[in-house]
Amino acid sequence: GSVLDLKKSFASVLSYKLAGVEDNIILYSVFESIIDFFVIMTDEAKKSADIKKVFIVGDMLGVKPFTAKLKQKLKKAEAKTRKL
Repeated sequence: GSVLDLKKSFASVLSYKLAGVEDNIILYSVFESIIDFFVIMTDEAKKSADIKKVFIVGDMLGVKPFTAKLKQKLKKAEAKTRKL
């Protein structure tokens, strides 16, 4: 399955920072990566264990832009799965 590689993630953030990328763009990239990770893990869980529903909980869901983007990507992934 997928694993969130923290060393690789930190290295990416550090390289962006050293290249002079603005903090808000780096943060957006981190959020996108976390969201993609959640979507991949949800999809893998549904496929491998015949799971019908997955619940994601945590403080980050209190951040409205993060939650909105997560919902959007989960819906897209669900639509792709239904087409298969």
